[in-house]
Amino acid sequence: MKKLVTAFAACALAGAVFAQVESVNIVGYATTAINSATWYQIAPTFIPVQGTENDGTAINDIFTTGFVEGDAIYVWNQTTQSYDFYSWLNGPVDGNWETTIAGWADAGGMRTAATLKIGQAVFMRKASAGATTVVFSGEVKSALVTTVPSAAWAQVSLPYPVDTALNDSISWTGFSEGDKVYLWNVLAQSYDLYSWLNEPMDENWETTIAGWADAGGMRTSVALPLGSSMFIYKVSAGDGTFGLVQ
Repeated sequence: MKKLVTAFAACALAGAVFAQVESVNIVGYATTAINSATWYQIAPTFIPVQGTENDGTAINDIFTTGFVEGDAIYVWNQTTQSYDFYSWLNGPVDGNWETTIAGWADAGGMRTAATLKIGQAVFMRKASAGATTVVFSGEVKSALVTTVPSAAWAQVSLPYPVDTALNDSISWTGFSEGDKVYLWNVLAQSYDLYSWLNEPMDENWETTIAGWADAGGMRTSVALPLGSSMFIYKVSAGDGTFGLVQ
């Protein structure tokens, strides 16, 4: 899965994505190739330009080209602890039940206004033939902190547009032994599981600092690919938080 990240110092972006953007933050874009008959978990890596982390972007404004009927998107609903499902329709209806432009629609055939906030992921599968590209763009905000509740599944991402080491580039607070993180492996088309250990081993089989470890108890050096997400189940009491190491 090829990914390209381009970041620009705040002032201007010229070219295919932006004509010009003025901002106090870094702005840029990232592209992800989506192949046919493959499941992906991907998440926005930027906030809207001159927006905040609470501003969402419509999925119909993100996943726009190269999709046909039969392609599917699943958005994790933290409240219901289940996926909200949308499929691509060539002629969905709007709020007045009139046919509108092609896009993602709910089970009733209505073109959805559902949005993704920064750090919120989708699980998607392009059933149709041929590859396409998803482009995320906007501002980088490195100081975001994400909260993970106890006794619930959370599908979340680190909203930062680079590959990021799970243990050493992310600051984890409030996690204890028994907590789990599942990373989607796009090549294997399955999850890789890591557990929080207070005393994992390093490559020399010596005890090292607390962190996420593989099934053999070794503190992992795995990196989160740009735009990927995590499925976290926190069995320990209380909320946990994570953010980019500053």
